Amino acid sequence: MAAATEQTPEVPPLIWAEPEPDGALLHPPLTRPEVVAALLRIADSEGLTAVSLERLTAELGTAGVSLRHHIRRPGDLEDLLIDGVFAELALSEGRTGEWRADMRAGAYQLREAIGRHPWFARLTFRRPLFGPQALGWLERTMAVLEGAGLDVIVASAYAGIITGHVMGTAMCEAEEAEMEQVRAGERSTHERHFEAMHEGLAALVDRWRPHAIVHEPVAFAAEAIAAARGIPCLRHLWGPDVFGTPQGAWLRERARELVAAEVHGGVQPSAAQELVIDPCPAPMQRLGPGAEVPIRFVPVDRPGTVPSWLLDPPERERICVTWGTFTDGVPGGHPLMHVVRGLARPGTEVVVAVRAEDLPQLGELPPGAKAVTGVPLHAVLSSCTAVVHHGGANTALGAVARGLPQLVVSDTFERALNGGRLAEAGVGLHLDSQDADADTVGTAVRRLVTDDQYARAAAALRLQALSRPSPAQVAGGFEELIARYPVPSEPIAEGA
Repeated sequence: MAAATEQTPEVPPLIWAEPEPDGALLHPPLTRPEVVAALLRIADSEGLTAVSLERLTAELGTAGVSLRHHIRRPGDLEDLLIDGVFAELALSEGRTGEWRADMRAGAYQLREAIGRHPWFARLTFRRPLFGPQALGWLERTMAVLEGAGLDVIVASAYAGIITGHVMGTAMCEAEEAEMEQVRAGERSTHERHFEAMHEGLAALVDRWRPHAIVHEPVAFAAEAIAAARGIPCLRHLWGPDVFGTPQGAWLRERARELVAAEVHGGVQPSAAQELVIDPCPAPMQRLGPGAEVPIRFVPVDRPGTVPSWLLDPPERERICVTWGTFTDGVPGGHPLMHVVRGLARPGTEVVVAVRAEDLPQLGELPPGAKAVTGVPLHAVLSSCTAVVHHGGANTALGAVARGLPQLVVSDTFERALNGGRLAEAGVGLHLDSQDADADTVGTAVRRLVTDDQYARAAAALRLQALSRPSPAQVAGGFEELIARYPVPSEPIAEGA
């Protein structure tokens, strides 16, 4: 591999860096304000998940054929949406000259805009605010603060604090409103899961009288039963701890409150009795509540037949591409489906690990790329140079166990967390799915395989992962761990 060199992080191309097309000259005519207005209608009436190039084309009708002159990459849609909302704000109007009053008025304007567009606050944390309207809002805000005699650095800090407070509060209020809707009508997924397992699990615990309950992170019924029983619960992570992030911690408390409300005399687990079985090496982890029980990650794969060519050392660099099993119900499939062809080039072999049902969407692959189905992922990774994937924890930790550089193209908060932690550990790169066009992904992959800093960091992280106690060792230590806690004698099948 080539020697490591200092490289400036690449900034994904933005719509604002390109000249706006003259909508009047297009056939049919289509202006950028018309595109933005259509995007706002879709997001407001159908939600942010409905926003797509296909949906926008349908909304614009015959003018949709001119859309290609305005939209060149998936992230352009979100950038236009954000700037469209900032265009509604007018801090410069009605200014009183008293900076506190003007800042308060601007904050209320921002809050009202979020009320009209509930998706807006969350979206601003995903995209850079480089649009002309967003920058105009910032300049007007800075002008108010500088007019009060603050220097640029202090004014910038104040502007960030006030705007961040409004945005963060709005996001919390939106989540609270969703929770209230759940309470008033349709029950949440966690509540339905709780109801489905609570009665049977409580009865099982009654009969069996275990010393502890091991559960996956969102099995809140297990937590409630363990707490009512007075026995420790062991939360078994599948990757980086979502509850170790501010957003995850907040959502966890809200979900647990909902669950506790359904339990007669419900109580929350004591921190002293909450243990966390953690398969992540330290550079990837920020634990939430509970005492850590480190464990070595073991790949979880279905059995399958491994082609003989996968067992032979590759003659050229081999890149694995996979998007896991999470394409069901996702319109158009995962973005990686559409960039695979661009990764096949001379000197590179691309192996796409997919389910058989994804093959029709994948289509015919170019020379140098081949698809495998029904093959355990760890068998594919064993001969690869790097892996490109969706950010699933099993894939990410499986690649860590093999010492591979990774590119994560994420489309959910949890997978973005996994990708971000891998990037922080220096073993890979992370892209939001909105930015994952063929050129951006291809460039990122070339960095992974040509800059040996990623391979070195991946090899070091692999050693840390393999140094953790094996599952057999951890299981052997459970007896000593839970022997401190008495087994209660009263049944808990009712009111657990």
